Amino acid sequence: MNVSSHARLIRLMLTVRPQILMYQLCKGVAFVHGRGVLHRDLKPHNLLMDRKTMALKIADLGLSRAITVPMKKYTHEVCFPTGVYHPHGCS
Repeated sequence: MNVSSHARLIRLMLTVRPQILMYQLCKGVAFVHGRGVLHRDLKPHNLLMDRKTMALKIADLGLSRAITVPMKKYTHEVCFPTGVYHPHGCS
């Protein structure tokens, strides 16, 4: 391998590496969210990377919380504004 092709390979790795890592980060966050967990402390210090395999792992889930979707509670009774007759006795 000559110097020119080696330099080209280095440039290619520098442009492809961030894309590979961001893809893995997005897949990891989607995996965690898909299981109903919100990380809440995602930062570079909480990402582990194996330089040989380029594998990225999300770490430190100590501040994570379960994602809950607020459910609206409905009732079978209808309440009317104050001062108007309401047969169900809603106040």
